[in-house]
Amino acid sequence: IVGAGNFPLGKGFQMATNANGTGILSFTGAPTATNQTWTIIDNDAANSGAGTRWNLVANPFPSYIYGNANADSSHNFLTVNSDKLNDSYEAIYGYDADGSGYTVYNNTSAALRLAPGQAFMVASDNPNVENPDVLSFTTAMRTTEGDDDFIAGRNSENSFELILKLYEGDSEIDHTKFYFGDGLSLNLDPGYDAGHFNQGASLMSRLVEEDEGVGLVINAMGIESANDVVVPIELNREAGNNFRISIGTFNIDTAINVYLEDNVQETMTLLNDQDFELIAENELSGVGRFFIHLTETVLSIDDKIETNYLNVFKADINNFITVEGLANQSNLTKLRLYTILGKEVISATLNTTNNKQIISTQGLSPGIYIVKLDSGNILLTKKLFIK
Repeated sequence: IVGAGNFPLGKGFQMATNANGTGILSFTGAPTATNQTWTIIDNDAANSGAGTRWNLVANPFPSYIYGNANADSSHNFLTVNSDKLNDSYEAIYGYDADGSGYTVYNNTSAALRLAPGQAFMVASDNPNVENPDVLSFTTAMRTTEGDDDFIAGRNSENSFELILKLYEGDSEIDHTKFYFGDGLSLNLDPGYDAGHFNQGASLMSRLVEEDEGVGLVINAMGIESANDVVVPIELNREAGNNFRISIGTFNIDTAINVYLEDNVQETMTLLNDQDFELIAENELSGVGRFFIHLTETVLSIDDKIETNYLNVFKADINNFITVEGLANQSNLTKLRLYTILGKEVISATLNTTNNKQIISTQGLSPGIYIVKLDSGNILLTKKLFIK
């Protein structure tokens, strides 16, 4: 460690031993016994996309703390700090000791208790450097129980979940989870839905309703959706890449069929019986081609199902509107943007040779706008906020 002094309480640090060696690290000083705070900020939004939303924080106490609602319904890190975390990433991102990436823990996970000093990533959506969000670590979060340090990992004890895994050969590259619980919706449920740490990851899903372009590693929905839902899947793979997708965990009703639709090849693969395999002829990116169907219905080879995906959104930090799903449209797609009073301010015909297209909003006054997409018999209307 370069320099001297005390570790700031609540700040996370990364460290490693020399040459894969082992040793004992000593920490000295009086243990803290009072509430602690630490500030976080979204440097990505503060620097026009040139920073990061992620902040490394740590349990400041010499005891375990409750991490999620399944550990303690009120005095847990996620509940206490729910208004300080980015809604699309309201979770604890723990680095896996094997270097494979981050495991996401939220209220869909089993009871989580964070070890003394344990560091983890959290996401902010506040770009205000002068007035950052303040995370709280309260003494009420403390507990003498716990065994989690992100090394051994943990299996969810919830029975209503489906996990899909993506493989190259026998190597697992990524996974995405679908979770079903009472009171959840097809829209964003903060603390249950969770965006992937890497938004360019190989396998992610999207919200079924009000998708704002965030690739999810956990997609939470109501129990009623477990047998009647179609979920957009995002695959990002290079051309010539040989991969397969299979069911890793199946803790839902055994009568539910899980189909993976590829609307370019016009195939529906029943993942309950076989893996989906593909050698990508062209680069795969974004959404619009692949979907997961959960249904009690048995689909035959003669069933003609082609899910048509078209989406439009605007991220707060961007000065443009994003349209996705264009490559799978059989008709010209037209975009029109109106003020809340009905004045048309943008009209454009979009290029369907590209799956994604952006439309600049520079020069428009801040406010509420209405965007309309017209593609044959598909008409999509959404409300957008321009800041």
